[in-house]
Amino acid sequence: MNTRLPIPQLRNRFRKRKKSLRKRLKAYLGNDNCAECGASSEELKDVFTSTLSKKAWKRVMTLDHIIPMVLGGHPYSLSNLQFLCYRCHRDKANQETPQIVAHARSSVVRAPG
Repeated sequence: MNTRLPIPQLRNRFRKRKKSLRKRLKAYLGNDNCAECGASSEELKDVFTSTLSKKAWKRVMTLDHIIPMVLGGHPYSLSNLQFLCYRCHRDKANQETPQIVAHARSSVVRAPG
């Protein structure tokens, strides 16, 4: 028996979970300001509304894992999540990339010979 869900149902399930995480994290932290630069979502909305579409606006304030899941961070723990604006998230991802690549290379099992 095939129990796999079609891709659209998986997307909907993921979106619902993400919305729920955003609401719970906002309640847990008390705000949805960027953890790095401190910008609020309202400030960013004023800056980016004229230049971004509605779809792109949703990605300006992102959920970020403090410890990446690849390095052992829990995917749904509120203590491992933070809000970051797009620019801070991009900078953090660029800094973490070498660590993640090194971790991936060290975990690859090589064939003898």
